[in-house]
Amino acid sequence: MRTAMHIVGHESSTATPPANDVPGETLGAVDAILNQLAPVVALWVQQMIRESMAQLQPVPCAEPLLDKRTLAHQLNVSLATIDRLDRDGQPFIRVGDAKRYELTAVLDWHRARTAKDAPPSLPASQPDVDECEIRRVSTGGGKRAASPRSE
Repeated sequence: MRTAMHIVGHESSTATPPANDVPGETLGAVDAILNQLAPVVALWVQQMIRESMAQLQPVPCAEPLLDKRTLAHQLNVSLATIDRLDRDGQPFIRVGDAKRYELTAVLDWHRARTAKDAPPSLPASQPDVDECEIRRVSTGGGKRAASPRSE
């Protein structure tokens, strides 16, 4: 008798009778079972794929590296300024003999540098002189001094 494993193409080590010895109703029953199992197996496979996909962590895409000309264009500066900024410590990566730049690293460096060089902000406290005093000084106290007339 031929088994389902033989029908789908798997051979076993035991000798099997020729296919013409298998009654037709047995093959029909096996086909019916396989037809019933196919949607169940398909759903199970889909569920396993979904679960596997849900466990995957997104891989961060690497930021493209910029050459000097493209960085100068992005920052709206000259190539000579890029060279000067490199000497001042602007971050870059060497790829062979060429310098390449990550835009986010360069912008972070500029932001940190700008924050360090910025003058300290004034405190939001009350001024020592009130507003009325300022008006009186700027307008001469509201009185005009008499100017000498020549007679």
